[in-house]
Amino acid sequence: MKKRNKKRSPSRDRKEKRIVRRSKSDYNRFMSETTFDIIYKITKRIPPGKAATYGQIAAAAGMVRGARIVGYAMAACKDPEVPCHRVVDRFGGTKPAFDHFFKGTQRALLEAEGVVFTEAGNVDLDLCRWTPAEDPR
Repeated sequence: MKKRNKKRSPSRDRKEKRIVRRSKSDYNRFMSETTFDIIYKITKRIPPGKAATYGQIAAAAGMVRGARIVGYAMAACKDPEVPCHRVVDRFGGTKPAFDHFFKGTQRALLEAEGVVFTEAGNVDLDLCRWTPAEDPR
């Protein structure tokens, strides 16, 4: 069979070059360190006995719809002074990514600080939600 020798249009070549696939682990490399630093500074302000959602942290950092980036920042955090365990999902649910030592590590850390959980196993955000307005810093 004879191969067709088709010329590709330059515009098609440019479109193909624009497509970049990135995995979740690549976001640490592509996000500026200052973005994560801002997220960590806000997270350090959450007092013991309170919890905040990923969306709250993103809003306080000025990132519209940035909850996922906050999640990446929490997962990438190596600083023990940042209380990542105090950040939960929008329903108050804990994440298995924080269960480094045993299942339920995040919940155990929050309960030790006095955070109240519902019967469904979520943080009771009505009682324990932290808002940046509570903190004068």
